[in-house]
Amino acid sequence: YYPIDIDAFLPAEADLATLDTFLARSEYLLPSGPTVADISCSAYLFWLAQAGLSEAAYPNVLRWLQSLRGLPRWRHPDEALAPAAP
Repeated sequence: YYPIDIDAFLPAEADLATLDTFLARSEYLLPSGPTVADISCSAYLFWLAQAGLSEAAYPNVLRWLQSLRGLPRWRHPDEALAPAAP
């Protein structure tokens, strides 16, 4: 068991709030559409609830993540990072 340091989440919450505000005006991080920047920046955000962060507090981030899930050949990070079967 590892105790959770709530203060460690404060920078994450500020960063998520900034991202949520940005995504209120843009579907993706770049106006040209989804890029590797979206994939890279979103990778750890699929585990917000497991990190003890409120998903509901960031509706634009959730919309963005849902949009990324709809991309062709998208896979959840758990699946993408799983070891290949022998």
